[in-house]
Amino acid sequence: MKRPLLQQLTIGLGVGLILLVANAVISYHNTRKIIENEQWVSHTYQVLTELEKTLSTIKDAETGQRGYLLTGKEKYLEPYQTAIAHINEQLGRLRRLTADNPQQQARIQELEKLIAVRLAISQRTIDLRRQQSLAAALRVVETDKGKQTMDEIRQKIAQMQAKENQLLSQRIKESQASIRRTVFTFTIATCVSLLLLAAIYYLIRRDIFQRQQEADKQNQLLMQLQQEQQQIRQSEARYRSLVTATAQAVWTTNAQGEIVEDIPSWRSLTGQNEAEFKNSGFLGVIHPEEREQALQSWRNAIATKSVYENEHRVQVADGSYRYFNVRAVPVLDDNGEIREWVGIHTDITQQKQAELVIQQSEERFRRAVLDAPLPIMLHTEDGEVLQINHTWEELTGYTHSDISTIEDWTEKAYGNRKVLVRDDIERLHKLDKRISEGEYTITTATGKTRIWEFYSAPLGKLSDGRSLVISTAIDITERKQAEAEILQLNATLEQRVAERTAQLQEANEELEGFAYSVAHDLRAPLRGMQGLSEALLEDYGNQLDELGREYAQHIINSSEQLEELIEDLLAYSRLSRAELKLQPVDLNAVVEEAISQVATEPKYPHANITVRSPLPLVQAHRTTLIQVITNLLSNAIKFVAVGVEPQIQIWAEAVEEDRLTRGQGGLGGQGRQGGQGRGGSVGSGHWKQLHSQPSTTNHQLLTTNPTLTLSHYVSTGSPVPLPLP
Repeated sequence: MKRPLLQQLTIGLGVGLILLVANAVISYHNTRKIIENEQWVSHTYQVLTELEKTLSTIKDAETGQRGYLLTGKEKYLEPYQTAIAHINEQLGRLRRLTADNPQQQARIQELEKLIAVRLAISQRTIDLRRQQSLAAALRVVETDKGKQTMDEIRQKIAQMQAKENQLLSQRIKESQASIRRTVFTFTIATCVSLLLLAAIYYLIRRDIFQRQQEADKQNQLLMQLQQEQQQIRQSEARYRSLVTATAQAVWTTNAQGEIVEDIPSWRSLTGQNEAEFKNSGFLGVIHPEEREQALQSWRNAIATKSVYENEHRVQVADGSYRYFNVRAVPVLDDNGEIREWVGIHTDITQQKQAELVIQQSEERFRRAVLDAPLPIMLHTEDGEVLQINHTWEELTGYTHSDISTIEDWTEKAYGNRKVLVRDDIERLHKLDKRISEGEYTITTATGKTRIWEFYSAPLGKLSDGRSLVISTAIDITERKQAEAEILQLNATLEQRVAERTAQLQEANEELEGFAYSVAHDLRAPLRGMQGLSEALLEDYGNQLDELGREYAQHIINSSEQLEELIEDLLAYSRLSRAELKLQPVDLNAVVEEAISQVATEPKYPHANITVRSPLPLVQAHRTTLIQVITNLLSNAIKFVAVGVEPQIQIWAEAVEEDRLTRGQGGLGGQGRQGGQGRGGSVGSGHWKQLHSQPSTTNHQLLTTNPTLTLSHYVSTGSPVPLPLP
């Protein structure tokens, strides 16, 4: 019996509605399955990433340990300390990510134990390096316990990665199967719907309204299909974005290590187009010097199905080369064969450049100490001599192996005085600023004695808590010998001036020549020392720490002091050879001329100079007298304590004397210490000029703050010569 059209339409619509609901339910179920599978794939990648980070953290700890063992410097422990701070957090994330996998949870527990053992070994070697020595730490390293533990850690992580890769492969397959089921059911439902629509169309072709209604339903089905397809594309885009964000360049290859698909991150990094880097074209951007090694390592990894790790330079889009750390992991199928490779290029250029800068800075500082023109020693509070430079070895004849401790140095250099000197050295480690230790007589390896003036400064503490001091010296043997000879000649002159006038004159001339020679011989190394120190501050000042710059400035200051002494010695030599013609000189005019000459001194505007007029008329050599008073005024202005305003008074007073004494007849005054000025004494070559009259009156040029005195003698009722500097 033929069913009425309304009933047929009802049946047809009912069947269509059932198919539509069934298709919707199946599509919804399959879509949720696809989303769930994509989430599990993403979850697996997160686990793999955390495993890589964990292994990298352990390597950082191992790197920090090795750096500290080699150098003993605390800054190399920064990677180790950072790893200690983050390793538990990373293991916690792994436990949370693998909470659904009992096998992985068990492996994580084993991994935690291995990491604890490895970190304990590292901490032990660090403690040994701090408390004992590098050799003690190396003995623990040489047991290979740490290496064995690290190998077990790598093996355990590799097992976990293999398991995750297996899960990743399985979940990808499930995702693909869900997609196929979705397409299949949708296709069947669509075909059935088309047949049903054809039947309905045949039934309702006489009814325009019903045909239009059926067309609207069809449009709705098509829109639903487009929405589902859009959701699939968005899911794929999210997956690609996640992979791209994990590193600077993520890439995949086939089992043979050849690129077969487009890699946008690689194009952006290198500037190669798809045709250029496909297959093995990507090797073209690796630096020519490292290309063969990188290719060989890549082939070995493919042949052994092992993780590929390498560092090489890559030419980026702007044409420059940058350093990259490369790591690639094989993805295996169910049969254990390589299905594809997934790799990451990470830019480490800044890290490489920082390492190079540190190495160059340390080398420059080491060379500056070793090649310094002054002898330098670094020693610790327990008596260990860490280093002596080349100048120390050349001047003493002792190598570092000869004087590896302060006890060895004092034994060889000071002999019976070693206990006293050793006490002086021990006191250096209690200081908090640089000091001048004074003069010491040492014995060289050849048995000769030398006189050294020592300066020392604290350099803080080493990693093991020992204080470190740097000591340097200036060899003043020749200067002391010259001073001794001058004193001996002066004593001989006082005792035998009557009968040995001619011999004394000859000795004075030899002494003056010797002083001139010594001054010129000292100037050449002094200029080298001063120039090198100024160059060190100018070119490498920003790379030295504050103590290094202070030490270099100390060398410059010492050089300037010695330069002034040399200039005074040369001036003295020139004056001693000149023939002085004496004539009456007005001291008022001489003092006025001297004040005009020192007006160029930097501190002159802050000096207060008072002249008590009138000053007497004297018999003197005018030019020499101006130089004497100028030098005294200049010294009085310069050599005052910081922040003190120089107060200088000049006057003449009558003092009855029967002979010239060092404290009154010469240039009196204390040394350049404690804020006092620098003085001098009358040289023997000018003694006769100072004693032309037996009865004298003493006139003084006196400066205060610092105290300086210039004495000259005039006979009663008539002028006589002034003493010379």
